[in-house]
Amino acid sequence: MKQGIQSTLGHAKIKKDGCYFLSILRWVEIEQNKSFDETEIENIYYEAVRLGFMEPDCFVQNAPEVYRLASGARPYREMKPVKDKPKDDTFIICQSKPGYTHFVLSHKGETWDSLDPKRQGAAAYKPDSYRVFV
Repeated sequence: MKQGIQSTLGHAKIKKDGCYFLSILRWVEIEQNKSFDETEIENIYYEAVRLGFMEPDCFVQNAPEVYRLASGARPYREMKPVKDKPKDDTFIICQSKPGYTHFVLSHKGETWDSLDPKRQGAAAYKPDSYRVFV
C-alpha cells in the first residue's frame, strides 16, 4: 500500500477511521512481502469484524488476530502500548492533537502514513504512545 491510500478507499468506515487497521496491514506487507489491493483490504476488514477482532467503526480489538488474518501467520501474542519510543525496527505510533488520534507505522526509521503525510494539519500531530507486538 502506498502512503495516503486511506483517502482513496471506497469503504466509508475504513476511509474515515481505518488508520490503525491499515497500519497493521502495512506491517504485514513489509514482514510477509505482500501487497494488498482495495478488495483484499475490504475482505480482511469484513472478516475481522465478523470474527470480533475489530468493530465496524475500525476500532481494533485484537491486533495480533488482525495481523494473523491478513498474513496467515501468528507470530505475535499481543499488541501492547508503551510510552517510550521502542528500539524495535517496526512499531505503530499513536499520534494525537486536540480532539484527534491517528496511527502511523514506523519501519527502520521511515514513517508510513495511511493518510497523506503532507496534508494540512498533519504536522500538528505529536506522538502520544507506541504500539509494539510481543
